[in-house]
Amino acid sequence: MRNYAEELDFLKSCQIETLELSDETPAGARVCIVPQWQGWVMTSTARGERGAGFGWINRPLIASKSTLPHFNPVGGEERFWLGPEGGPYSFYFAPGAAQNYENWRVPAALDTLPFEVVEASKRKVRLMQEVELGNASGHRFRIGIDRSIKLLRPTESEFLRKIPAAGKLDTVIYRSVNRITNLGEQVWTPQSGAPSIWMLGMFPPTTSTTVFIPYANPGSGEIVRSDYFGAMPANRLRVSPGLVCIASTEPSAPKSASRRAATPAAAAATIPRPAASPSSATPARPRATATWTAAGAIRMTRSAAMSSTPTTTVPRRPARSWVPSTNSRPRRRPPSCSPEHRRLTSRRSTT
Repeated sequence: MRNYAEELDFLKSCQIETLELSDETPAGARVCIVPQWQGWVMTSTARGERGAGFGWINRPLIASKSTLPHFNPVGGEERFWLGPEGGPYSFYFAPGAAQNYENWRVPAALDTLPFEVVEASKRKVRLMQEVELGNASGHRFRIGIDRSIKLLRPTESEFLRKIPAAGKLDTVIYRSVNRITNLGEQVWTPQSGAPSIWMLGMFPPTTSTTVFIPYANPGSGEIVRSDYFGAMPANRLRVSPGLVCIASTEPSAPKSASRRAATPAAAAATIPRPAASPSSATPARPRATATWTAAGAIRMTRSAAMSSTPTTTVPRRPARSWVPSTNSRPRRRPPSCSPEHRRLTSRRSTT
């Protein structure tokens, strides 16, 4: 695992503009953000410039300066993403196209389009962008994206306050708040589909890294979906009441996803929006917002501690299952998704 300064120097050598959040102490917490990659947190550290960098960075791709046709996976330990990925409301397939990997394309808004920095300080950065996306059903969406990342003090972390030994740990804690707003003239309905916010993370595996995911019990469905892109070995995953533990020891681990909590294993994690009960609420204006807060992505020496306590009020239809094309690749197929409509309000907290 490279140290934080090495990763930062590499990005600068490739002419990648970075912003840094810092607690302003020589051996303290730092967070590296790249506005041109949608404000992704590329890496962070708990021990200053010479401390380990916790984010996985795809050096060969970045150094090549290439633009790939499907997606440019530059890495990053906390990045903004939109769903659905598959099904009739997917933003990743053209209308009428078979839903297989050959036809899968990540929209530029989530791949190559920079976000504009509207606020920056030592502890907080805020970025915004307006994008237009089309889904597989032919509907168009004008979306305002508002993303902010804040470096927290240990005393601001509800999760750390519950750990007696927290004061003896080297930690980096940050919160991202992500909001999308309907800027178009048309409301988001079950017939048109609607976007959902995902947060994804990529971390370098080690022989001694464990990811801890405390989760809230309310909700329905399975706690962890561990076969998102292939089954996760049973000896790497342990689920107990209120806590999920994942040993991040393999270079190419499958994704793990949950309706109540989700985490990166060794490669990437996906966090679909939790299910909610239908509602008859109808807003007067064709405007919708959705907000997710990823609070305190805490990094400790040789471990990453995260928790998820989502609460959601999202009017939606029952979930639709998506059957992939026979030409799709099982390990790369997008997940099934269902549309949300009109007013979307979701809050996810990770500490």
